Amino acid sequence: KQWYQRRVAITAGTITCNDVSPEAVIAMKRNFTHNDCHNVVASTADACVLMCTRKNDFDVVDLDPYGTPAMFLDTAVQAVRSGGLLCVTATDLGVLAGNHIQACYGKYGGVPLKRVYCHEFALRLRLCVDTTA
Repeated sequence: KQWYQRRVAITAGTITCNDVSPEAVIAMKRNFTHNDCHNVVASTADACVLMCTRKNDFDVVDLDPYGTPAMFLDTAVQAVRSGGLLCVTATDLGVLAGNHIQACYGKYGGVPLKRVYCHEFALRLRLCVDTTA
């Protein structure tokens, strides 16, 4: 079994995995079978719609989108139960580190500084966005 599924399954009755791509969901289901995962449900819903329709329904929400997670933060916070865990991954740290100033302002509402400390600043900007969602 996968490490993540085993750890989460200790407290979770059901694990919901979601991707808007039908091909990705087919791959998920194949992995569930291969790793002997029984309490996992695959979904092809729009992530925001899924989380909006299941407010306060999840103990853990793990966001790992391609690009910025900014558009998912509001509904993710609403989907997590009080005392739950929200995990957020961003693959666009280049934007936050100052490589694309306009994109950073549009996605995160901040202007990055292209300096020696740009990675620390990027992290601070992300944390600010995450905590105000």
